[in-house]
Amino acid sequence: MQRSTKIILGINTLIPLAIIFVFGTYFWNLIVVFDKVMGVEIGILGYGLPVDILALYFICLLLSLPVILFYIFHLRKAIQRNANSGFNSEHRRFWIASIMFFPVPALQIYWYFYIWKSG
Repeated sequence: MQRSTKIILGINTLIPLAIIFVFGTYFWNLIVVFDKVMGVEIGILGYGLPVDILALYFICLLLSLPVILFYIFHLRKAIQRNANSGFNSEHRRFWIASIMFFPVPALQIYWYFYIWKSG
């Protein structure tokens, strides 16, 4: 894999982290800052979600889905190519479960060790 492809993939790998940052900041402002300014403590259920933030959320999810699928297919090919390299099916199961249940840290760690540092 070329270096430029690895860098582009690394940037796309940061999408789930960006989702957490953007929406965490949005909800922080919605709950804490807006409540303090308005003097009303309704909480998030009382405000509803604007359509633009929901649209942005679904766009981010659609952008992160191909990245997750790429990593799962990369794992599948890695086990076939490197049968004797110590990357066995237990490692593959661990990484697939990590990517599915904890994508934010797992994608960055997998990218660094198995894509960026590979040949």
